[in-house]
Amino acid sequence: MTADRRSSTSPASLFDLAGKVGVVTGASKGLGLATARARAAAGADLVLCARTAERLAQAVDGLVRDGARAIGRTDDIARDGAAADLVDAAVREYGRLDFLVNNAAIVLPRYATEDIPVDEWDRVMATNLRGPFLLAQAAVRRFVTQGGGGKIVNLASKLGLTALPGTVPYSTSKGGVIQMTRAMAIDVARHGINVNAVAPGYVPTEGNEAVLARPGYKEWALAHTPLGRFGRPEEIAAAVLYFVSPASGFATGQVLYVDGGWTVQ
Repeated sequence: MTADRRSSTSPASLFDLAGKVGVVTGASKGLGLATARARAAAGADLVLCARTAERLAQAVDGLVRDGARAIGRTDDIARDGAAADLVDAAVREYGRLDFLVNNAAIVLPRYATEDIPVDEWDRVMATNLRGPFLLAQAAVRRFVTQGGGGKIVNLASKLGLTALPGTVPYSTSKGGVIQMTRAMAIDVARHGINVNAVAPGYVPTEGNEAVLARPGYKEWALAHTPLGRFGRPEEIAAAVLYFVSPASGFATGQVLYVDGGWTVQ
């Protein structure tokens, strides 16, 4: 009998998400959209979440045109109840949930510590840390109910480990995401749930175009990146794909820095 080339141990099958259902936040553009496309290409059924209805509709339509199954939910993950609503949407549409990608985040203009408005601090923490926690908590509850484990991937940042002037709220929130990932991974391992994080370096997107457009900043950032270039959204998406796929079954509590070498200097 000829062996099945897509056996459970083949490289192709280890990254196959056919029949898997996932939620991706911040999915209407940038890294979130690239992540959604990579998951859909691997066969997953998706619930995409973003705050801008028009952009989200365009993202969903693009995936559907490419043959994927995807629906959109316009929401703000910082809203009380948003986490439960997103998980419920996945279960209603597809019958289950297998993975969560916590990508949604906001970046403030740069403030000196003494000038940071408290309401802006709270806004960053609500979106970048509280929202991902509540989504992860809702996902864990669903994973436990349905059995069979599950995957959570949190998008962190190189600034969760390193720091730059004027980035106190953002850096603090991403440092919190990293530690939440590690602590949660230990806590839910008994349920067969994997929790990991991907920490990108500089990847030009709409979210950071204003920063990279500052005079001399792009040159400075490239000079501090050992590989000498910026990342591409699809490179971050590939790292996330590893963590939501069967290939990462024995990896949990890990932070993968996809930053061109920034954090090892």
